[in-house]
Amino acid sequence: MKKSYVNNIYWLIITQFLTFFYMVQVIQTIFMSKHGLSLYQIGIVYAVYQFSKIVLELPTGIIADKYGRRISTILGDAFLIVSNLFAYFLRDYQGFIIAAIFQGVSYTLISGASDALLIDSIYASQNKKIVDKIHAILRCGRYIAIFLSSAIGGILAEQSMDLVYQITLVLQFLPIIVLTIFIIEPPYKKDDTEKYSFKKAIRHLLDNKLILHLLLIGVFTSIALIPIESHYFNYYLSFGISEKFSGSIYGLQYLMSSMIALFIYNTLKKHFSVKLVIYLPSLIMVSLVFFAIIPGVITKSIFYFITLLLLCCYAPMLASFIHGALESTYRASTLSIQSLLMAMLAFVIQPVFGKISDCYGYNKAIVLISIIAFLFLTYNAKKLANFQNKLKNYL
Repeated sequence: MKKSYVNNIYWLIITQFLTFFYMVQVIQTIFMSKHGLSLYQIGIVYAVYQFSKIVLELPTGIIADKYGRRISTILGDAFLIVSNLFAYFLRDYQGFIIAAIFQGVSYTLISGASDALLIDSIYASQNKKIVDKIHAILRCGRYIAIFLSSAIGGILAEQSMDLVYQITLVLQFLPIIVLTIFIIEPPYKKDDTEKYSFKKAIRHLLDNKLILHLLLIGVFTSIALIPIESHYFNYYLSFGISEKFSGSIYGLQYLMSSMIALFIYNTLKKHFSVKLVIYLPSLIMVSLVFFAIIPGVITKSIFYFITLLLLCCYAPMLASFIHGALESTYRASTLSIQSLLMAMLAFVIQPVFGKISDCYGYNKAIVLISIIAFLFLTYNAKKLANFQNKLKNYL
């Protein structure tokens, strides 16, 4: 059985690669723009997506912890197919709103459950010490998928955006097939008689300030990263860069940052230890400010690459800390709480970002949200600094 859980790890890496091979990401904002939506309306669509996450994040997290992470992830992949079907066939404001709702359902079913499925498989294989290594490999695989899907999606979009949607819809069945046939649900409760309680999950989080501040890193970085990621290709289009080239640039940034971080991670871990998690998130926001204010597509691309590189350098250690401190029984629910907080912030920020971009341009909007995120992350870093000795125990 231990060998089966080891196989789980390999199959889940493949599954996440297939999930992140999402060519629609390249054209989503542009597709809506070409069908008559303003940047403000696009912001509303993304806000609806975030609102559906707010409503459903906790219930779906409970589903994952109570009934199984595997079935939750399969359902999430299925709802993403439904989302893209609505966007592809309706192609109007109302259609994109409906698609956003189903995309939110998909995200909430997958978020937490997918990561919990992987981490519990690692623990069940009795290899807890490799969490950061597997996370680094997983992120590298994700970014290779983003690179390939962005480059290929950008090239295909020059011929036909419809073709991008059609191929994506076909490929989205592959993760469902893998999860259904090859993945075994690992044990995640302390014992078979333990009754799930969401109140216990909340108590587990509130009683452990270390977990809370670790989770807030993802929450606060999302203030800037979520809207920028949503508008990335439209931003480059405003400089006259087509989907074909912006897709290649975007994918190359992800690929190079993940490969370099994978190569230097052990050295950084040895010399900087927990300081990576404490201080690098704030530096990401500084890089994003330069991304916005420095002119020139090449320079902007370099600073966005630096942003992703910083993220890749601390993310494996952050994952190791979070999952080392979390109780397995409530892993998916706790991660869903993090996603809920991210969704609540994005629900407010997405339309505001779109409105500011419409009125004053993308650059000012990016600077504003990056400064806000920097302030929150700096405050959180001061709190985390008090836990340095405890964090070293999870290395």
